[in-house]
Parts: sequence; structure tokens; C-alpha cells
Amino acid sequence: MAVTVSLPANVTVATPGPQGPPGPTGATGPQGIPGDGSALTRTVVSNDVDYTVKATDRFIAITVLTAGMAVIFPDPSTMPNVVVTVKDEAGMAALNTITLKPANGALHIDGDGTKQINQNYGVMSVYSNGTAWFTTN
Repeated sequence: MAVTVSLPANVTVATPGPQGPPGPTGATGPQGIPGDGSALTRTVVSNDVDYTVKATDRFIAITVLTAGMAVIFPDPSTMPNVVVTVKDEAGMAALNTITLKPANGALHIDGDGTKQINQNYGVMSVYSNGTAWFTTN
């Protein structure tokens, strides 16, 4: 469909000039955590035995919870800039608490010796800055 525009006699349309050079490049964000390309790396814990977080863990799903249990975090220097999420998929944490704690009793999570998931289907994310563990929620 062609469009015709009438311009006043004192307006001239010229052809565009050459394109100018590109502008400066903006800042880039931080490097993400390397992964295998999947959206979620899920570790299933299907017994009531205390579980020690591995360097590759990112999402820990507690699928069986008939007794209280602990999820034990290693020294934060071994997992800098990493977020680990623990989820009560069994829906039993109100009765059987999931305790999150560092392996070394001198270390803390948000300044506390332990954190607890004590609501059914509860979830808690913990990250390391390389020297300490902190919750994100």
C-alpha cells in the first residue's frame, strides 16, 4: 500500500547521510554459575538420614520425612557464590523439622548456628559469599 504525503513548498526531503560509528559498549553483568544447560539440578533425598550438601547441589528435594533430619552445609569457602535451596516436598516439616546447619559448629547461617524448615512444604535458600552462609528468604 503506497502512502502519498503532501509537503509544504518550503520543506525539502533529502537522502540520509552515511551511518555513524557505533556507540560505546555498556557494562557486562557478572558471570553466571556454570551448569549443564538444564533449568534445575535437583538432588532427591528420600530417607530420613542427615544429608551433607555436595559442591554440585543446587536444589535439594526432601521427598521422605518421617523423622527430623539435618541438611549439613560444608565450609562456605568450598562453594563461593553458590545458592542452595532445600524444599520439603514430603509436606511433613511441621511434624518433622528439617534443620539446616554448617558442618563446622563455629560457622553460622545468618549469624545463627542453625536454621529450620518447620512448615509443611516449606523452602529455604542459602548462599555462600565464600566466607559465610546466608539465607535469601
